[in-house]
Amino acid sequence: MRAAHSPYVGSISIGFAAFLGIAVPNVPVPWLEHRFRSSPRLVDKFVLSIAKLVFYTYAMLWLLARRDVKVAKIEDVLELFYIDFLRIERDYVEVVKLDRCELVTRCTNPCPILSLSLRLGLDTRYTCREVSEPVCRFILKKLRPDIVFERNYGWIRPYRESCEERIYLANCLQPASLKERLPTGSFQ
Repeated sequence: MRAAHSPYVGSISIGFAAFLGIAVPNVPVPWLEHRFRSSPRLVDKFVLSIAKLVFYTYAMLWLLARRDVKVAKIEDVLELFYIDFLRIERDYVEVVKLDRCELVTRCTNPCPILSLSLRLGLDTRYTCREVSEPVCRFILKKLRPDIVFERNYGWIRPYRESCEERIYLANCLQPASLKERLPTGSFQ
């Protein structure tokens, strides 16, 4: 007897593959968009709340162990945030842009939020916004209050080959610093 086809079989298979540690291809797959639920069920919200609580607990413990650590330059974010806090190996972090004000990265690391999303059949644009983004903003603000964290939800796995994030110093783009870049008389 043949099993009935379910619309969630593909996402369950991908989630199961991720659960087993089997590599899921890192290619843009627009057809995946229709396989994920954008609105979570009550049980999903409970699981995501637990995941967020665990991530915040880890963040607090990490901060307690590094009370005196602060970000002096945007270059420090790469080492402190990605390598030390998120524990991403350097090979998985591509630096797209790095200057004195801004860091843009694309990460291809094995991600617990991606894995959780695949297992639950939820859209990563939802789960990352709910679980990961608040904790990342919290940590970065503790490291330096004027840091701004943004995630590009148009460039996120499993829809793209990597996840893109932008971290910049808010005070770096003030009119005083813009004056240095603009020709004289541009403010008139």
